[in-house]
Amino acid sequence: MRKIITSLECVLVMLSCAFCFAYPAKFGLSPDNAKAFVLKALDTANKKILLNVYEFEDEDITNLLIEKLKDEVTVVMLVEGKPVSQMSADSKKMLSKIRKAMTVYKKIASHVFIMESTNSNKKRRYTFDHAKYVVIDSKSVLISSENFTPHAFPISGGIGNRGWETLVDNKKLADELSAIFLEDIDPSFGDIVELKIHLSYQVRLFHLNGVKP
Repeated sequence: MRKIITSLECVLVMLSCAFCFAYPAKFGLSPDNAKAFVLKALDTANKKILLNVYEFEDEDITNLLIEKLKDEVTVVMLVEGKPVSQMSADSKKMLSKIRKAMTVYKKIASHVFIMESTNSNKKRRYTFDHAKYVVIDSKSVLISSENFTPHAFPISGGIGNRGWETLVDNKKLADELSAIFLEDIDPSFGDIVELKIHLSYQVRLFHLNGVKP
């Protein structure tokens, strides 16, 4: 019988043409323990979470992010606005819940950004925002092969994708990914939309497929 791996700790080696770096790392597997691994990593945040993912639909991660907002943690998200299968109803629902919580708890530094073309005269920088990573407290990085969806995190007994999650504690790497994240959410490029919310807490998603103000 195959032995299910529930956790791995090792040294992550990153190679380039000129440099070699070794960082302590922890690994999770999808679908074996992926959700618990991701939730545990996110729960360590005390100051700031920068989250970039292609598709976001998971309710447990949504609820944890809302709890972090209550605990004075800044949360900034970037999600692809036009995935191949289009943004799902569950994704819109989860993002709306998070955006509403940001307003309810008056977190003016927290935002939900969507990447898609906002100006017909400007082209998107990327075909898709296909990244899947989280920077936690400017010192740790969670990198995943999987989206935050039921395909990666199936219900108990369900079948999900084979994938992996890596948690690396390294400030230099966190700083480098934070810089990329901040550039990617820059609205001056014309391919970033921020979710807006009215006083009635009705979320407005501008330019998204099938969603009108």
